[in-house]
Amino acid sequence: MKPVFDIDRWKSFLRSWKALALYAFGDEDKAVYELRSCLRLDPENGLNLRTLGKILVSKGDYSEGLEKLKEALRYLRPNDKSVPEVFAYIGYCYYELKELDAAAHFHEKAINSWVKDGDLKKADLLYSLGRIYLRQKSYREAVDVLEQGLALKGKEPLFHFGLGVAYYEIGQKEESLHHLETASRLDPQYRNNETMQRLVEDLEGKISIH
Repeated sequence: MKPVFDIDRWKSFLRSWKALALYAFGDEDKAVYELRSCLRLDPENGLNLRTLGKILVSKGDYSEGLEKLKEALRYLRPNDKSVPEVFAYIGYCYYELKELDAAAHFHEKAINSWVKDGDLKKADLLYSLGRIYLRQKSYREAVDVLEQGLALKGKEPLFHFGLGVAYYEIGQKEESLHHLETASRLDPQYRNNETMQRLVEDLEGKISIH
């Protein structure tokens, strides 16, 4: 491997700070340009690869974003505090690319390696993983992670709605109705949700409401 001269590392360091400033002020295109320049000088900089990957994801470029984030993992230390976040972003890319098994795998890695909350909250990751399980029709797994997320998040209609659907699919009707009604109470907009209306109508016809 050809060594990177110190001057190049210094230039890369300065340009990476410029890129972060540009990104903070909303100029994503210029931030991407600066980060690409940084990586030409110092191609094994895991932090710059991570930042470039995150920006590309925010711009909707999931394929290249995924590539840069996976490359970042090659150079970040395993105990680097940003690694769980990289796992989470990789999982999100796979979800958007409709590769649900890989999406679930990386969400699980993010949750299991989580150190503390940052831009991404652990409860939000649990919700995203629960949503993946629902799409995979892995309803018991969805119940498990959504219950964990609800314990962290508190009164959150998204979790209650997801739990209502998951419990319905595994045949626990009273639990399903409880969570659906709670979601509707916390956020009245759910009353117009077609899935909510269909499930509640079916449940109310099958169990007694006390």
